[in-house]
Amino acid sequence: MDKNQMLVYLNHHTRRVKMRFVRMMLRLLRRTYKFSTMKITRNIFRMKMKNIPATDDESGDEEQQAERLVRRDLLDGVFSLRQLFCSGSDFKKNIIKYILKTRHNVVYARWEKEKLEAKCKGKGCHWEIYCSVENHIGKWMVKHYYNEHLCHPTGRCELIKNPIIDDLFLEDIRRDPEMSGSEIKYEMKRRYNIIISPNQAKVARRRILDRLQAECDEQFSRLRDYELQLCTMNDGTTVEINTTTRDDGSEAFSHMYICFEALRSAWKQNCRPIIGLDGTFLKHSMKGIMLIVVGRDPNNQIFPIVWVVVDCENNPNWEWFVRKLKEDMGLGLGENITLISDMHRGLIHSVATEL
Repeated sequence: MDKNQMLVYLNHHTRRVKMRFVRMMLRLLRRTYKFSTMKITRNIFRMKMKNIPATDDESGDEEQQAERLVRRDLLDGVFSLRQLFCSGSDFKKNIIKYILKTRHNVVYARWEKEKLEAKCKGKGCHWEIYCSVENHIGKWMVKHYYNEHLCHPTGRCELIKNPIIDDLFLEDIRRDPEMSGSEIKYEMKRRYNIIISPNQAKVARRRILDRLQAECDEQFSRLRDYELQLCTMNDGTTVEINTTTRDDGSEAFSHMYICFEALRSAWKQNCRPIIGLDGTFLKHSMKGIMLIVVGRDPNNQIFPIVWVVVDCENNPNWEWFVRKLKEDMGLGLGENITLISDMHRGLIHSVATEL
């Protein structure tokens, strides 16, 4: 084989090697691409099967976000076209949320059984929204929405009336019944930058206090039901509720004594014969005193035994409490029991009298 033939042979062999290498690389790429495609498709399918919704940050679609919030019963004052509400009251609540967020003077232009329309009352402003019942799905739908204000918010909103202020400050006054009308007015301005009149704040405070009093009256009216339920579900439990009679013939709460059979028997069987007696103030609009008896369990932890609610810490109430305790716990004359107390005069007198 001469030199020229050798060169031709080498060139041909080199081309064959290159072609084989290229085919191998192409085959490898096809396999890799096919695997990656299948993996991506499988992950997408798994996400669909799990039905994982997009988060609010990932989705820029206000309509989908609003529908998700309504399904979760979270109204945040966001509106969009074709947005659904479970009822007309949900739509009105969302209007109030919108007003509290934007401070625009939005009022209702139409108020019907199955149709609601709201407009901005600002001068030259065209913001408006229309919502009505969509019969084939049984929900309220936003069918017209023009979301552009041409006015500046003033902080004076006609729809922010006393019922709305009541709901906004109910828990505040529940925690602090001494909250004044001027403080409500100041907090309304600080939190929402909305202005209300001093008279509105005073009326709202009075309405909230009446509402809280009505809640207390309702709970007190069901004390007998509570007593019956405790005795029915806990055999051997001692519950006593005493009342006084008012001038108009109605009953008023006076005392309540509770001793669960499970706690009583557990203390007798497992705890040392040492009990502590003390009282504490009930920090609530109804006030009162809670008197309690505690022991020590085998782990040296506090073990509640008996508690009562009375109007004040005086001799008659302590005597009644110690007498009930003596009967329930079988203390006799107190020979085999050690008492720990804060040496309150009423307690010392009742122990000396009863034990």
